[in-house]
Amino acid sequence: MNATAIVIGATGLTGLELVNQLCNDAHYKAVIAVVRKPYDFKLARVTTLALDFETWVDAPSVLARQLTSRLTSASPVHAFCCLGTTIKLAQSEAAFRRVDFEYAVAFARAVHELGALHLGVVSALGADARSRVFYSRVKGEMEAEITGISLPSIHFVRPSFLDGDRKEHRPGERLGVIATKLLSPMLAGRLRRYRAVSANRVAAALRVKANVAPAGVWVSESETL
Repeated sequence: MNATAIVIGATGLTGLELVNQLCNDAHYKAVIAVVRKPYDFKLARVTTLALDFETWVDAPSVLARQLTSRLTSASPVHAFCCLGTTIKLAQSEAAFRRVDFEYAVAFARAVHELGALHLGVVSALGADARSRVFYSRVKGEMEAEITGISLPSIHFVRPSFLDGDRKEHRPGERLGVIATKLLSPMLAGRLRRYRAVSANRVAAALRVKANVAPAGVWVSESETL
């Protein structure tokens, strides 16, 4: 296919894994990583676009123009959003929403403007715009808003606790991973969805669905990864 992949959140746990997988996938000739500051991925197919996210979050066309200037041909574009933080790291609900909702939606609008054929998004288990839980509600609202952008193909992946070596310290999530691993034999049937899932599997789900880029909106729940 010789597609170009665009990844935001590329230096996080799932993002790094996804970039590595894309660089080893014959479908992709190039990967553009949208980052806040320069980062050396040490991968031949990867180029970075380092921007202050605040310069484009309220004006997605700014990002669309920057990305368009990096595209070398009219090859298909597949975009991936691996953004995600926690309320504790963000330090407020408003700051959390800025990243997990506003940045994600602005990125989706930008790649829609440049004509992306597919968008894969890391969401979260329990995402529901009507949820009483703030975290789950924001994730659900993000999914609903992106769905309304009407990209040709959209894939939301809703993992449970992510298992892997993070650069940043997330003690709550780490404890969740340990707990679900210990309880894993008992998490069967409907409870299977609460088992920890590796970033490798989440990235693979995003990549494989993009290879097909089926029309419409698709959701992969944690237990299917």
